[in-house]
Amino acid sequence: MHRPTGVTILALLYILSGAINLVRSWVTIAVTGQSDSECEISSNEVTTLVPVAAAEGDLELRDGLLGSGAAMLNILAAAGLWTLRPWGWRFALTGISCSLFSDLVAASRGAVTPAGVVGASANAAVLVYLATPHVRRAFAGGHLDAPLSP
Repeated sequence: MHRPTGVTILALLYILSGAINLVRSWVTIAVTGQSDSECEISSNEVTTLVPVAAAEGDLELRDGLLGSGAAMLNILAAAGLWTLRPWGWRFALTGISCSLFSDLVAASRGAVTPAGVVGASANAAVLVYLATPHVRRAFAGGHLDAPLSP
């Protein structure tokens, strides 16, 4: 069976998103490492800001590493979507579900922005699209009698 046009578009968006987020995560890690080395304080200079600065650097490093992992999963999902592999469908479905959950958690905490609303709407639309029978059938091998769950 041929790849549905929507799946092709999603695969391209996933690869683009993954590449951008991977670069962004690497920049975060590089800037964190550079700022840590520039902020060396001699043993005589004890301030209350040192623990705060160290904690912020650790959080940025963690965010950079988590972002790199998420970006790699997006790239893997893109490869699976492009080749119509069932695991690609599962990766995309899991990633979009996590993003939608994150959007809903942010909204429940009062962090509602126009960009957040657009993002949550797009995530919901992609989730619905991935669940449509013709997309599920494409990932099940395209057989009309194939089960719909890849």
